[in-house]
Amino acid sequence: MILLRSYSNLNLIGEELSLLKPMSEAKGFFNKMLDGWLYSPTSRVTLKIPVPGHMYIRARCFCDDVSEVQGERFRHVQLIDILYHDFLYFIRKNNDPQSIYNMLRLKDGTIVISEHEDERIIDTLDDESDYIAEFSYSMARKDALRGEYILSDLSKVYPDHDYTLERVIQILYCDFIDEYSKGKMQNVVERIINYNQKNN
Repeated sequence: MILLRSYSNLNLIGEELSLLKPMSEAKGFFNKMLDGWLYSPTSRVTLKIPVPGHMYIRARCFCDDVSEVQGERFRHVQLIDILYHDFLYFIRKNNDPQSIYNMLRLKDGTIVISEHEDERIIDTLDDESDYIAEFSYSMARKDALRGEYILSDLSKVYPDHDYTLERVIQILYCDFIDEYSKGKMQNVVERIINYNQKNN
């Protein structure tokens, strides 16, 4: 038996593969129920994302700024939605493993998770050490599955890569906050508000 690698704690690829046989044997209502659960656009899953505490607080302040300007609440999870869907858009336009890998490597390095005295610590590039703030992120199941398959495809070219879906979201999140706090992102509040208006 071949053990397939998991690309998130959810292991959605493995879950889908394990359900192929039951779905092929199921008939009538039960088959439709399984199919509807797996592929429903409303089906959601939850990931646990660890990030440096100071970045988490900075992101909340950024979300407050967006809320003030647009006149309605901009939630933390909405920022992650935008970053992740922008990542999926990049993949659709650049379905090239080398481009994807290079992009992740370029953004990676902002944080390194390590262990110190049985407590998880994140060391940032500027030598700060910060306790991890872990938050739950609920996303569409189909988007999480797409992310797992991106990493699975990546392993065919880079078999030793250690990226997981949680890690990718962590990288996107921390890279955004790091770039914004350094003043490298111009008009980003206005761009996010425009994005919200077009997608609401």
